[in-house]
Amino acid sequence: MISPHFKATLEDYRLEASIMNSSGGSWSYESVQALLTLAREGIPVSVISLKLKRSIAEVRAKLDDLGVTPAAEV
Repeated sequence: MISPHFKATLEDYRLEASIMNSSGGSWSYESVQALLTLAREGIPVSVISLKLKRSIAEVRAKLDDLGVTPAAEV
């Protein structure tokens, strides 16, 4: 029998793996909100791409779609 704690941990792992492999896919509401928050804080696109596990091109394209000017790279 699998313990409830192990089962929850396994589900968390699957969720994390699916998030990590979602690069190139559509943007979820939560991802867009995180993108906007980071952009408004002045975080450079290169850092945002690492945090959201998306390519720089994807981040730039989404910011452009949203009409948000990214912070300058330092």
